[in-house]
Amino acid sequence: MNVVNDRYLTITGEVRTQIKVKDSKFIASVAPVQSEGEAMSFIERISREFYDATHNVTAFKVGLGDQAIKRYNDDGEPAGSSGPPVLMAIEGEELTNVAVIVTRYFGGTKLGFGGLVRAYGDCAKAGLTLAEIKEKVQFLLVRVEVPYDQIGSVVKEVQSGIGEIKDTQYSNEGAAVIVDLLPGYLERFTQKLIDATRGKAIVTVVESEFRD
Repeated sequence: MNVVNDRYLTITGEVRTQIKVKDSKFIASVAPVQSEGEAMSFIERISREFYDATHNVTAFKVGLGDQAIKRYNDDGEPAGSSGPPVLMAIEGEELTNVAVIVTRYFGGTKLGFGGLVRAYGDCAKAGLTLAEIKEKVQFLLVRVEVPYDQIGSVVKEVQSGIGEIKDTQYSNEGAAVIVDLLPGYLERFTQKLIDATRGKAIVTVVESEFRD
């Protein structure tokens, strides 16, 4: 499933797995994160746990589309041999809001650049494969202000299956209907209400959040 602007895939909780490649031990620690700060805190925690490791290679991705934050660190391995494959594993699963650390304990046999790419990428993918994936969908909380006699137009449009009415507030000027709405319906919903009320409807997005 592709990540689009109003939904994304992430994981439900932390997981850990281990693989062995030519006597070197690779440990993948994977966690869901909501921000760059959370990702860095996770990285610091795992790095302290494996303070005696040869390398703690890290990568994370937070956010969507062009606004996504992507970072990686080779932690002393040859440049590009370890951090990028870990980040590619995250993106290959079409995930975001995920941090991965691949810890290596050197076993005495050098793997070469290509071997490192495969080992770090395979370990990260093994960790991500263990994680439970969930889809997060964006919802908008929308305030619709209309004259009293146009409340029916709002109710009719919402009941067509595009959202859910959460509350109705009354004032001397008219009514405000609070609607839970999927982003993809916002433009059409707004235009229909403007047409139905001859331009009197005022539609305002109050809040946006992603939910399971």
